[in-house]
Amino acid sequence: MFDSKSDGYFGQMSFEIDEKLDMEVFERSMNDLVARHDIFRTVFLYEGYERSIQLVLKEKEINIEFNDIRDELINNDLQEVIQKYKSIEKLNPFNLQNDMLMRLRVLQISEKHYAIIWNYHHILMDGWCTATILNEFREIYSKNKRGQDVTLQLVNPYLNYIEWLENKDKESSQKYWKKVLDGFDRLTSFPKKEIIKSKKAEHKPDFQYLTINEEHTSMLNQMASDYGVTINTIIQFVWGMLLAKYNNVDDVVFGTVVSGRPAEIEGIENMIGLFINAIPVRIKYGSEDSLDEILHKIQNNAIENDEHQYHPLSEIQSLSTLGRNLVDHIIVVENYPVIDESDETQSAKNRREDFPVKNVQMYVESNYDLVLVVIPENEIQIKIEYNTNVYENETISNILNHFNQVIHQVMLTSEIV
Repeated sequence: MFDSKSDGYFGQMSFEIDEKLDMEVFERSMNDLVARHDIFRTVFLYEGYERSIQLVLKEKEINIEFNDIRDELINNDLQEVIQKYKSIEKLNPFNLQNDMLMRLRVLQISEKHYAIIWNYHHILMDGWCTATILNEFREIYSKNKRGQDVTLQLVNPYLNYIEWLENKDKESSQKYWKKVLDGFDRLTSFPKKEIIKSKKAEHKPDFQYLTINEEHTSMLNQMASDYGVTINTIIQFVWGMLLAKYNNVDDVVFGTVVSGRPAEIEGIENMIGLFINAIPVRIKYGSEDSLDEILHKIQNNAIENDEHQYHPLSEIQSLSTLGRNLVDHIIVVENYPVIDESDETQSAKNRREDFPVKNVQMYVESNYDLVLVVIPENEIQIKIEYNTNVYENETISNILNHFNQVIHQVMLTSEIV
């Protein structure tokens, strides 16, 4: 994470607004937001220190770039131009020791149409925070624009979470994960290009999609209800089955991302910071197991994991004979909170009028060469983000096709193992 040249922890939120933007108010409001949250004024010192030091600065101003792209749009598609500037931002990684770890670029599309590209280092916050931050900014901008006093709820400081984390029983979690991983001694993976197996490949990202249509999504939701499990459990079962087939084994481990937000901390849902963690999921398939038995085994294991999901993955890996080779890919379920536009208070109406947001898109560069992203909507979107220097495009296409076949089998029968 402390590689100044790495883009592996680069986060980006983009959206459009259909309203005349007051740039002076915009910049002032953004700096008000920075002043409100200590985490946005944080730098991380590590060179010359035995361990990294997190330093909160008393003051720090954000960098906002402005581009009028109206001339560019005469002969170019809007989304292609926006994508060009998003790519420019991705090529400019943050320096944790010196940079403001958040910056914005404003693109003027027309007199009352703008695109905002909001970039941040993932060490500051996770995707869950973005809706909270955007809502707060809209409120600040609207009040500043109207010359009104800005009154927001008191910030629930990230320090409260850090103190809670420091008091966790780490020894108990170490024993738990050591038991979970006991006897697992072979990385379960998907076929990689031969030329990279002995070295670390430069990250060249691409992605491929699979859409589970609305009818089949409804069937999966009904199946989850009938079996008393979650959609996430079914997805993990299917992915584990696929991994088992590719590796010709009946015992697999892959990574999954967890929210890392303990419900016992008051106001945790609106706290700003980095909470997510990756933990291993181990699934053993027995020849006599029914679908019902395996699904409940996966779900029960997930419930047991909850108490220990805060333990750092690096320390979990050290408990395995495989070490850092325990997992080489992860599953991410994108269930970020959405912007709530149902509030009918006058303040909320002003916010929607002054800063109307549409087409919100999220992006976080992963340090894994393969990530399965699940987007649970009316139609479930399955996306594989992958490093083209590690995986052939055809390999990813095959994985998605096989995933589709297995999930259809699951919907049609209750005995496929």
